Amino acid sequence: MMSNFDLLDRYFSNELDKSELKAFNERLKTDPQFNQEFQEIKEIKLAVKLEARKNIKSLFTDIEDSLNQEELTTNNQTAMKRMLTVAASLILMVSVSYFVLNGSGQPSPKDVFTEYYKPYNNLNGQVRGESINTESMSAAAYSAYDAGNYALAVENFEVLVEVEKTAENYFYMGIANIEIGNYETAVKSLNTTLNNFSTFKDQSKWYLSMALLADKKEEEALSSLISLSMKKNSYSKRSKEALTSLGFDGLDNEPDGGPAVEVIVRPDDSEGGDSPDGSMGKRQIQFGEVKSLLTGDFYRFHNETPIKSLEEGDYVEFIILKKGSGRKSKGWAFILDSVY
Repeated sequence: MMSNFDLLDRYFSNELDKSELKAFNERLKTDPQFNQEFQEIKEIKLAVKLEARKNIKSLFTDIEDSLNQEELTTNNQTAMKRMLTVAASLILMVSVSYFVLNGSGQPSPKDVFTEYYKPYNNLNGQVRGESINTESMSAAAYSAYDAGNYALAVENFEVLVEVEKTAENYFYMGIANIEIGNYETAVKSLNTTLNNFSTFKDQSKWYLSMALLADKKEEEALSSLISLSMKKNSYSKRSKEALTSLGFDGLDNEPDGGPAVEVIVRPDDSEGGDSPDGSMGKRQIQFGEVKSLLTGDFYRFHNETPIKSLEEGDYVEFIILKKGSGRKSKGWAFILDSVY
């Protein structure tokens, strides 16, 4: 029989298949001791990764200060050799550290999720319904959420939203699903909040981007992160930092412009458009390709909120984000609300 440690290790390594993941989540609901082990190991893994990254940043700063001081106090050949040796050591240490952390020199979407994600606090306490029955269901859902028993919280929220469809309930149900690794279900819950309610908009957009990164859907997450980064809210700074961690830059660049050469909307209006029934959590998305008149290059785009008037051949303004450098760098466009 597999030990708890091995089972948890397989979970955090994304090695459980659908049936195993279902059994895993069921055990989280019914086995308090196992749930506690899960929460503790999750916190340890996050703390270790964040500490490693902090040490790498500190290493950069310390050696940069050392090099600057060496440059100021001496100008001989020995000092130059020492600087080159230290610089080479720095490159090696950073490369090894990132290899250990990520398996490559660039953090993966899941790594960025791990670095920036944390569950949303239920600051207002339990959200209660009007009837005694609804109140007890609400208490059960939010009590499980506050206790960190997210598998049980999901089960209770699924019952609750059948009788009380609110932004809060769908929002917290989405986060609880993120916590137990049900990323597709989390996306549906958060989309339902964005589609149908006026509250929890920015919060839902942030956690939607986190769920998409955790599910390795980087391109879909970018649109939410960029739009949040351009607003003046509590998620602006975090969104910019997450984009930087993903390897993208260009947010501060001047807008580019050119024609939309391909525009696709899914589902289209004949398939129901973006009017879900409040529970399915589907959203209409828009994607395609634009061409820069300045460079002649083509860039993919993905809009989480379709621009209804956008058609192929229209001139649009967009910001270009690039990942990497050189000819093999990956470019991606974020279309602004300017269509001509």
